[in-house]
Amino acid sequence: MAEQRRRRILRFFGPGGHLLVADVAGITLYEPSGDLRLRTTLAGILDVVVAGEELWALVPGRLVRLSARDGEVIGSEPMEHLTSGRVLQSSSAPQLPVWHSAQPAVIRVAPARLEVPGPGGELILPIAENRWLLWQAGRLRLWRSTIGEA
Repeated sequence: MAEQRRRRILRFFGPGGHLLVADVAGITLYEPSGDLRLRTTLAGILDVVVAGEELWALVPGRLVRLSARDGEVIGSEPMEHLTSGRVLQSSSAPQLPVWHSAQPAVIRVAPARLEVPGPGGELILPIAENRWLLWQAGRLRLWRSTIGEA
């Protein structure tokens, strides 16, 4: 039986160019100088995204929020449908990461939930709060929460 390859996540973030490195076992953050900022273990990581001063680690069935300063757990909330997929984070709306799987959805906190904007689609890209690009059935739509399809 072939050994399953471990997925590694690499993301640059912040104005200084910090580096986030994660795999199924944990998260490591590096300063722009290359110095280690933090290292934390967390089993089963599917993906990680930087949301403001927090790291949102997605593990099967849960969203674990960690401090980007020291790696301490801020909160852990159940989130159904987190089994396999990837996070897409728009540079124009980084506060609205999208979980792309069989049914793409926006990741929200307070309360923690997955939310499908408008009619949803095969691909969801946030432009700003309440404004989305939705790709569905070969068509690209601009969706605005206040008026619908624009």
